[in-house]
Amino acid sequence: MRLNDRAMQNTRLRAKNEKDVKLISEGVQKICQLAPNMKTTTADILEGNFPWITDASDSTSSLVSIAEKRKIADMCVKLERLKEEKHLLRNEMRQYLSYCDSQLSDIKKIVQDDCSLSYH
Repeated sequence: MRLNDRAMQNTRLRAKNEKDVKLISEGVQKICQLAPNMKTTTADILEGNFPWITDASDSTSSLVSIAEKRKIADMCVKLERLKEEKHLLRNEMRQYLSYCDSQLSDIKKIVQDDCSLSYH
């Protein structure tokens, strides 16, 4: 592998890393909003210290109840489903608007033809 190729690959990897850290940070913020007593930071997550993993020696993970964990998981699933529904709805609306546009142009042609016939 040439030096230039390695530099480009490293640049891509750094960009992907930054994007992943940003997504993790956003996820941590959402988790903290859903479960305020779950104390975690992006640095903790990046180090592999997840608050939902119960460990007898870790006193913070016992503060998060199973119900809160379930609530977070349910909200994530609902959010993904909402995103899917939004995408499907946008596609349906585009198709419908395209259909209406084609029908409108057909109606305009018919009206034009009808108006031109009535004047002659």
